[in-house]
Amino acid sequence: MTELANRQENENLLEAYRCAREERAIADTLLWEVSAIIWGGQTLLLGFALEAISGSREALILIVAVAGIGIFMGFFNQRVTKKRSEVCNKMVRAMSEIEEKLNMSIKPQALISAGYEVGSQTRWSNWLNRGFIIVWCFVAVVTVHKLSCK
Repeated sequence: MTELANRQENENLLEAYRCAREERAIADTLLWEVSAIIWGGQTLLLGFALEAISGSREALILIVAVAGIGIFMGFFNQRVTKKRSEVCNKMVRAMSEIEEKLNMSIKPQALISAGYEVGSQTRWSNWLNRGFIIVWCFVAVVTVHKLSCK
């Protein structure tokens, strides 16, 4: 390979590295923003449901509907988390490969990857989503039971 071609290849790899890094950062930020909004909404809805659970028949019907929405939001958030994780993992692999090809003396992605246990963020996010789903299922069951007693 000529010197010029080698230099061009390295520039192309650096551009791909920057693009992968930016794409991963955007995907990661987007996930946590979506998750925070969903978890905040879940908490508010749960507070409403628990406050209204001893209310009128109409309020109980509304709580069943809200529980259904809460369950849907939990599953939606898990799906978004899974997709984001797939995208981020592809970008991490691409960045790691480029760091190796360029024989970078400082390998930022390698340092970041070494600092995180693989899958830990996704695992914690999934546990929280499952927790909300389970709580909403309990709310729905209790509410349906109260409706059947009225």
